[in-house]
Amino acid sequence: MTALTQQFADKMKVYAVSLDAQERPWKSFIEEFKTENFVNVCDTTRKIEFYKLGVFNYPTIYLLDSEKKIVARWLNVEQLSTYLLNR
Repeated sequence: MTALTQQFADKMKVYAVSLDAQERPWKSFIEEFKTENFVNVCDTTRKIEFYKLGVFNYPTIYLLDSEKKIVARWLNVEQLSTYLLNR
């Protein structure tokens, strides 16, 4: 995903939400997988009700347009790449 983010930096930003209960594993993931260029947030309090958003598996990819409308959901990385290449 990081390579895709770099390739399409002018077309997309990644907003990554972690459900880790503690901050350290979340930060370790960011360091290990080099996702510093993502907008990384952690819901340690578990206040976000992901099931209401249709999120049942992780990771889940939603694609929003510049007006924050969902234009695609439940994509895998290959589908996201194809979508972005055709825009």
